[in-house]
Amino acid sequence: MTSPAPTSFELIFVHGTWARDGTYGQRDTFFVEKLMEFAGEAACYRRFTWSGRNTVSARERGAKEFTEFVAKLPPKPPKTKRIALCHSHGGSVVLMAFLDEATSSSFDLLS
Repeated sequence: MTSPAPTSFELIFVHGTWARDGTYGQRDTFFVEKLMEFAGEAACYRRFTWSGRNTVSARERGAKEFTEFVAKLPPKPPKTKRIALCHSHGGSVVLMAFLDEATSSSFDLLS
């Protein structure tokens, strides 16, 4: 009897306000490298950037761009958990994007 294939992870980092050029979610930072190590060798890393401006309209544009970003991703393989890891208003951007059913249904977790 064969054991089931292990779960893999696709981690998508979304920065917050004023942090477009910041280090949140960038590879080679302690935070991201430890998460990737924890997620395992098969983990997939992605980072979404938006303007980071602190306005409702900037977050709405970011949500539209995030929806387009997700639509262009390859299909999620079986046994893969897609997770959005957001900081500050990055969470607002993703939550607004989740109003789109196709976007929200492709994720397993928002953090």
